[in-house]
Amino acid sequence: MIEQKLELFEFLDYITIKYKIVKKKFTSIDFDESALIKILMATYLDKFESKDALEFYDHPLSKREIDIVIENYDFTQINNEVLLEFQIPKQSRNWKQRLK
Repeated sequence: MIEQKLELFEFLDYITIKYKIVKKKFTSIDFDESALIKILMATYLDKFESKDALEFYDHPLSKREIDIVIENYDFTQINNEVLLEFQIPKQSRNWKQRLK
């Protein structure tokens, strides 16, 4: 069975859901949804021909791919990670408003 890749808004919505779950488990660690996106980007960077962060959005992931990374990531090390700079595309900047 082929896993369905998430569209951008589905991806962002799913990241918000996963963030709430992880944040509840690791209450003492300071991070936000963008940290989860950075973790996914760092994990799947080898899939991309370019190291341009926006290219990440051109290679959708499935919920299962996201879950595997988040379940296996050591969030106690989150503040020791290398920072990746990226911007959420302009057309999706209001995605949090859609969740209310």
